[in-house]
Amino acid sequence: MSTANTALKASEQGSSKRSRKRDRIIELASVQMNRRGAASVDLAEIGTELGMARNSMYYYFKDKHALTEACYEAAVCYSEGSLRLAFDHNGTVTEKLLVFITNSLNEQSHSIAVMSDLDLTEEGRSSDLGERQSAVLNSLHELIEAGVENGEFRRLPSRLAAHVLISMLEWKRLWCAFMGQDVSALADGARDMERWIRQGVLVDRTYRLQNPPKFNEVFTTPVNVMDPKSINEQKRLFLLGAASALFNRRGIDATTIDDIAAALDSTKGFVYNHAEDKQQLVRMCYDRAFDMYERIWEVSEKCGPGSADSILTSMHLHCQAQLSNTPPLTVQSQLGDLPLSYRARSSAIRGKYAAGVRQAVKKKVAHPKSQKFVDISPGAFFWLGKSGLTPPQSENLPDQIADLTAHGFCA
Repeated sequence: MSTANTALKASEQGSSKRSRKRDRIIELASVQMNRRGAASVDLAEIGTELGMARNSMYYYFKDKHALTEACYEAAVCYSEGSLRLAFDHNGTVTEKLLVFITNSLNEQSHSIAVMSDLDLTEEGRSSDLGERQSAVLNSLHELIEAGVENGEFRRLPSRLAAHVLISMLEWKRLWCAFMGQDVSALADGARDMERWIRQGVLVDRTYRLQNPPKFNEVFTTPVNVMDPKSINEQKRLFLLGAASALFNRRGIDATTIDDIAAALDSTKGFVYNHAEDKQQLVRMCYDRAFDMYERIWEVSEKCGPGSADSILTSMHLHCQAQLSNTPPLTVQSQLGDLPLSYRARSSAIRGKYAAGVRQAVKKKVAHPKSQKFVDISPGAFFWLGKSGLTPPQSENLPDQIADLTAHGFCA
């Protein structure tokens, strides 16, 4: 072999090795982001895991912001690749959709970042990534619409169904990261989604929720204008609701105390009067959210434990809550940095909802194994807080999402 060819081969091997190392850095950073948020990326920690000095990390990425962008780029590429596999599959529309879901929740997807903090990237990159996300959504919408047109799927709002499906995939990855579940839980999620798409949750295909309770009536808090403590509590709840809305829309890491004060048309002093720092504010928002999730469960149980009304009332109220001006904070990747008590409370709330569906299964109101739907169902509504939809755009969404929950996609 000539000296030139030897040099070329060595260069190619070195390039390939650098590429593999770079990919591994992106994988580890993505796992960090899903557990603790995009701002938590720790180059030193990743370097230690790879046996590299921190300074060596800068050979691959100039700073952690560049690494974050690379993680989001990899996530979009992964979604685009999953979509290509789906469209290339020689089968029915349902089968194509299931290829997309299975590939989106396989072992490799464990190290794919959930794109919840795009505002942390540069404006141009954020727009580009957002447009590519929208293109994936549009293609999925077209695929679902094709299933409606050929009779595989029932008449349903196909664009909304695409939103719900993608959001469920993201939710499942977040939940697995937060709960410390292994990659097998992702494959379980894919099977749960397949079961839901094919048959929905409810046995009665004609069932529709009638006269669901209103969010504002369920969460109205009386104020005693003569009691300073009562007034202060209302101010606190107002702050938490406004902060949660902003956190849901932009992501926790991308939202500052200044942003929250501006949204309230107030000062940082007002915020700091109730929370000593952003970390405490986030915890207060989660405490409020868990209170709201439990309240929704209590209201739905009054419809009759294990009933169809109970299951769909819960979904309807969760949707209304996320579309309100004062929504509960959705579970985001930063939960990994919270005390274990938050994980325990999340798991306990999840258990209450699952127990209700399990009771519905025993009563033959819900299909067998439908209690597993609880592990993906929050994805049906948690995207609403990021959507920017306002009345009348959002007016029918709770009804439509409740119907999707009940009956899935297939005709």
